Amino acid sequence: MPYPLYPAPLPLFASLLLACLLILGRPAVADAGTESSARPDANEQALLDAREAALRRDEAAVRAHSRRIDPAHPLAAYPEFWRLRMLLDDRFEIPDPAALDAEIAAFITAHAGSALAERLLADWLPSLGRRSIWHLFDEYFPLASPRSNDPLWCLAGVSRLLRGLPAGAEPLRAWSERRELGEDCELLTQRMYEAGQLGTDRLDRRLRSALEEKATDTIRVIGRLLGIGADDLGLVLDSPARALAGSGDPRVVLIAIGLLARPSPDQAAERLAERNDIPETDAQLLWAIIGASAGRDLDARAWEWARRGLAADAGRDTREWLVRAAMLAEDWPGVLAALDRLDETDAATPRWTYWRARALTATGASDAARALLALMAGTDGYYPMLAAEESGLAGGRPEPQAEPQPAIDPASLAARPPIARALALYRLGLRGEAQREWLAGLRGASDAELLGAARLACSHGIFDRCINEASRMRGHDEWSLRYLLPYREPLEAAARAHELDPAWVYGLIRQESRFAPAARSGVGARGLMQIMPATGRWIARRRGIGGFRTVSLEEPRTNLDFGTWYMRHVLDGLDGSILLASAGYNAGPGRPARWRASVGRAVDGALFAELIPFNETRQYVQNVIANTAAYAAMLRDEPLLLHRLLGEVSPGIAPGEADGESGPQPAGSPLDDLVQR
Repeated sequence: MPYPLYPAPLPLFASLLLACLLILGRPAVADAGTESSARPDANEQALLDAREAALRRDEAAVRAHSRRIDPAHPLAAYPEFWRLRMLLDDRFEIPDPAALDAEIAAFITAHAGSALAERLLADWLPSLGRRSIWHLFDEYFPLASPRSNDPLWCLAGVSRLLRGLPAGAEPLRAWSERRELGEDCELLTQRMYEAGQLGTDRLDRRLRSALEEKATDTIRVIGRLLGIGADDLGLVLDSPARALAGSGDPRVVLIAIGLLARPSPDQAAERLAERNDIPETDAQLLWAIIGASAGRDLDARAWEWARRGLAADAGRDTREWLVRAAMLAEDWPGVLAALDRLDETDAATPRWTYWRARALTATGASDAARALLALMAGTDGYYPMLAAEESGLAGGRPEPQAEPQPAIDPASLAARPPIARALALYRLGLRGEAQREWLAGLRGASDAELLGAARLACSHGIFDRCINEASRMRGHDEWSLRYLLPYREPLEAAARAHELDPAWVYGLIRQESRFAPAARSGVGARGLMQIMPATGRWIARRRGIGGFRTVSLEEPRTNLDFGTWYMRHVLDGLDGSILLASAGYNAGPGRPARWRASVGRAVDGALFAELIPFNETRQYVQNVIANTAAYAAMLRDEPLLLHRLLGEVSPGIAPGEADGESGPQPAGSPLDDLVQR
């Protein structure tokens, strides 16, 4: 039977009774053995003791515990790895750096190609560069695989400059792509400038990109090299309005108006409009920055300012916000004009292909719009699902496909050393180390290997890796693995207790933790539904649950009960909108309430979702909506229809306008600061 999306809450007594049963009940789905609570054996206990000693920075204890481990154990190298990383830490006094370098080099050579060697190398190379040990840096850098914007590239560029060579394309790309330069890229900046490889034109471009991103440290570094005096730089960064009133330096004026745009686009627009001494290219960039900033504020004037900056040589994020500014105004010819200013690769992404089709429809080019939608329609994600629905091609979950050949036995994958180490680490609860080993064991994997790995992960209860590997397959689609249904009995019981659609609960958990019960975020959110400890305490107080302990958030039933109670709470405070409630779960319920009030009119849910100012929350909401549609198809064999979930977003009442309260946020409780991020 289909679950209602926005039912009335249960009577209080029934809700409390079901909550108690959920908390006291035993989980129906165990975490399948790998991340078990079984007592560790002697080797495992020694490993855990060694890790704890490394965290305490007790080198002697690490060495002592490592001697208790059987050399044949798959994780026997880990204590030495932890010890060497501990010694590399800048806070640790290294009595003999040369001896440490020799130990690290020997470890990397002995474990070449392993995840441990790669991680140690990634820590060691920056240390070598900062200590100017360039002969070792140059010898070992070719073994590294840094990301395109990794500051390690900047150190590689410094090394090349010291050898009389150009910095190189990769270091220059990293130097250009980073928001803030940081220590290593600042060093490259200075060295390139001294070597005559950093002219005024390139510095000016870098200054403008830093201004778009409000990267004040980078503005300070580049501004100094462009000849802006220290006093003027300090003033413009600390007080743009004062600097603007007192300086005639064109670059100071540019920086001042650009920095004013982030807190106050209307003030920046007023200052820009009253000046006639600003070069046209600078003025265009400033209008683009102002329009983008106003778009992030959902200011109705955003497009008025943004259209004056369409011709600017601006970066990706600014250009995309110019498109959204036109969308906010529902100026569909303007949307097409702004889309035409995107980089060709960006314009071809599913996001902007979909919105081009919507703009074409709105401007009467329906045939061209239908062709675009049909071209991108599919079942793999939010925009392909929307395109399929709008082109009349939406179906249910895909039919099972023939398996890729030759089939891979999961047991054979488990025998690979990195995968064997990963499974051993998962058993110890060391998820970060386990994931790195797992990924190393599947580098360059075929669809058949990924399918085998997904099944292996599922058999061990490592549901996040199961979903990830199933989702990485390109020629094979296995929805039963991509959209797993673990913890089904307690999850559906929690959904019933708080009268929620289980498909939405599944969709949200898949985005939050991929069903890893012990998952912890970088800011401390815990468990399946990634609840912050402060949020857990607040929920316990609101519900009159005594004896709450933070560790209970890692128990699946408690986490599900608390998380679904919070979903219900947010949903009720946001007019039963799954779209707004998903945003509220991620960013705090006060924010979507303010966003819809800022838009100021009823809008299509897909449009509202695209206008969400926070990049993380926008992507989160779109993924949760797509996941929810997929789980509705899995649970109830429904077609993949997203618009019924997105609905229409009405202006509502802005927080603080009703009875002195801020919507779902209780008076005196900063709920937006209690949520996951």
